[in-house]
Order: sequence, then C-alpha cells, then structure tokens
Amino acid sequence: MGYIGFTYLDMGEFREALHYLLPAMPVLVQANDFVLGSFVNSHIGECYTSLNILDSALFYNKEALRLLEKNPMGALRTLVFGRMGKTFEKSGQLSEARSWYHQALYYSNFSGIKVNISRSQGMIANLYMKQGMVDSAIYYARLSYENGMYDLQKPRMLDASSMLSKLYEKKGNIDSAYRYQNIAMEMKDSIYGAAQFRKLQLLMLAEQAHQQKIVTEQAAFRTKIKIAGLLLLLGFLVLLAILQRRNNQHKQKINQ
Repeated sequence: MGYIGFTYLDMGEFREALHYLLPAMPVLVQANDFVLGSFVNSHIGECYTSLNILDSALFYNKEALRLLEKNPMGALRTLVFGRMGKTFEKSGQLSEARSWYHQALYYSNFSGIKVNISRSQGMIANLYMKQGMVDSAIYYARLSYENGMYDLQKPRMLDASSMLSKLYEKKGNIDSAYRYQNIAMEMKDSIYGAAQFRKLQLLMLAEQAHQQKIVTEQAAFRTKIKIAGLLLLLGFLVLLAILQRRNNQHKQKINQ
C-alpha cells in the first residue's frame, strides 16, 4: 500500500498518493516503526504541500521530525528538512525556508549521498532565483547539476539545467542559456519515457492490490456464510432437542 502511494507521489498524483499513504500510518504507529513512520509522514506532508493544504502539510512534516528524534538518520533528515523548507517557501516564509534548506544540505553533505546533495542545492538555487539573487542561484544550480550528473540523476539534472537556462538568459549569456536548454530538453525526453513505464508498473500494482482485496473479501464472505450455516444448524438441532424433550414429557404424562 505504501509503495503504491510513493509511486503516485512520484508521478504527481497527490490525492491518489494520500489514498494509499494515510491508511498506512496506524499500522506503522502500532508497529513502533519510527523510521518508516517518519518517511511516510514526510511523504504525506509533501502531498499536502503540493496540494497547497499547508496546515496539514506542516502537521505531517512536524510529525516526521518528531519521529526522527527517536531514530535520527542523516539521509532521512535531508528529506524531511527539505520538505519542511518547501512548505515554508510555499507559505511565503522564505527566510525560514532557506534555513531548512541549508540544514538539509548540511545533512546531505554529512551522509555523502550525491542525489540528496544535488536535491538540497537545487532547492536553495530555486529559492535564490525566486528572490532575484541570480549569481547565488547560478552557484547552487551548477553544484546541483554537477552532483546530479555524478550519479546520472536525470530528474536533478533536468531541474538544475532548466534553472541555469533561465538564469543565464537573465544575465544575457545566450550561449550558456542555449546549452542548458538543450540539456534540459534531452533530460525531459529521457525521463518522460521512464515515467510512462512507471505508470504502467503502477497500474499493474494497483490491479494486483484490487484483485487481492477481492480475494480477501470473498474469503471473508465464505467464512461468514459457513459460520452462519453452522449457527443455523446448531439452532435447528437445539430446537429439535427441545421439541423432542417436550414430546417425551408429554408421552410420560399420558402414560401416567
């Protein structure tokens, strides 16, 4: 259920993602799985941020942070801190967002995972671009692109190259703008094909889950029918026993 929710989130189908992620939380709470609980809460928060339901987004991001305190992990902190920053950015609290993004970058560097470093640098670059701080935005966007290229992370390379194309255009550097625009188009074409494959996988998973649900419901229904049949038979036998006893008592009275 959780995996399907993650895939829907990756595809941008946020309401469908919530349909699968929210029911998973009670199970994780009962199991005391703090790491996965933080992970799922963060994904739920990301869905609400993307849907612009920011109060709910902040609630679930805070829950993710609270669970992190029980089992801190550098890579997971990067994800949760970055998403908290995104929620504050969308609410217009840019200085707060920048603080969370830099914390995410700190833990990214600490863990040494290039894709997380690239993602954190990309979020900082995007924020600086929104604030009109072109040179700072270019600095972080180039770092994001380079780290994304290190692990061939095409989504990170797409985001960074798209930003760099716009930023160099603002500075009047047409050659660099054109170069990164071509890279962005190449990455987009490559990712689009992969996204279609993931969509097909998701449909197959959803169908499997649906079929499993039908099988489970049918088995439960058959069990109920068996129990009802047994109870009916038991009731019938009890009634026969009562009638037989009364019949015997009646015969005894007649014989007396």
